[in-house]
Amino acid sequence: MSALPSLAADRPIRVLVLEESSFRREGAHNLLQRYASLDVVMATHDVAEGLRMASRRPPDVVLVNMDQDAARIVREVKQRQPHARVIALLPSSDPGVARTLRNAGADELVFGVLRAATLVDAIFRQVTR
Repeated sequence: MSALPSLAADRPIRVLVLEESSFRREGAHNLLQRYASLDVVMATHDVAEGLRMASRRPPDVVLVNMDQDAARIVREVKQRQPHARVIALLPSSDPGVARTLRNAGADELVFGVLRAATLVDAIFRQVTR
């Protein structure tokens, strides 16, 4: 297992994954589980279910990769979990989509094919801000 600094010595960084694709969702979950400093609160395609879990185990970081209504989902996450940092995962760097997600409250945007180092670096950046 690889280690990252956690928010506090007594617990790992909690991550909620909201991802439409079961393939990418399982991949992100499996990848993040490799890190002792990360705790996947839940990996789901169901936003309502994810937010219910977040009310019980508040995430430090929420990864959002939802093609439909991504901006609405980002706004809802920020409203219900205002302390959580939101990282939006995007297949391309479309400036209009990027602007919409930033305006909705996304703290960081990650573009293109998801690589382990890119995702973990983004999570680390967000919790050290």
